[in-house]
Amino acid sequence: MPVTATAENLITDLHTLRSEIELDKYQRYFKFDTTQEAKADYFVGVKMGQVFKLARDYLTMPLSEIRKGLETHTRDMPVKT
Repeated sequence: MPVTATAENLITDLHTLRSEIELDKYQRYFKFDTTQEAKADYFVGVKMGQVFKLARDYLTMPLSEIRKGLETHTRDMPVKT
């Protein structure tokens, strides 16, 4: 469980679980450039089971932090929040 349930910590944890294999799987169905993370929606490349498991650790995140998470361009993030 995170020390503090913040959007920043959640994104950090999400990137820790990143997998190139999962990212390649997403590229089969969604067209995106993995080098252009900031401008457009992108996937980090995390298995959905890991996404939901991590989401449980952040159930106490305040609404203000959830809003910050939803404003990110990471496609995996809204699923978690």
